Amino acid sequence: MKRLLAHIRKHFKAYLVTFIVALAIGLGIFLTFYFLHKSKYIGAMDGTGVAFLALTGIALLIWIGKLGAYDSMSYGFKQMFTSMFGRNPSKYNDFAGYKEEKSRQRKSSSKLYFAMLFVAILFGIAYVILEIVLRA
Repeated sequence: MKRLLAHIRKHFKAYLVTFIVALAIGLGIFLTFYFLHKSKYIGAMDGTGVAFLALTGIALLIWIGKLGAYDSMSYGFKQMFTSMFGRNPSKYNDFAGYKEEKSRQRKSSSKLYFAMLFVAILFGIAYVILEIVLRA
């Protein structure tokens, strides 16, 4: 528990910014659906549902990226632009060295997908509440 609290204190600003950005994205989606529908109840339901799904999808993509799924693509782009525009040679000799360096960086970095997933869960709870109210 102490490690978790120390981690949160260390990366608090990153989590807070991610939470605010996710909330803004979710509210933007919600308000778009709410004001575009003729029925406000259906618009609210659609808005919360789509915001939940969109934020969950973004959080999953961030999580997959943290696992290293996009490393080969980013290494390829980095090598391409270094060879085209860079005067200094790349500090990575090969893809294995790049992957090892990124793995070390990931272990010490924040896990921003948790903040995004937390906001998505809030929209999911709001969707369930609206569903219960609408059906009653």
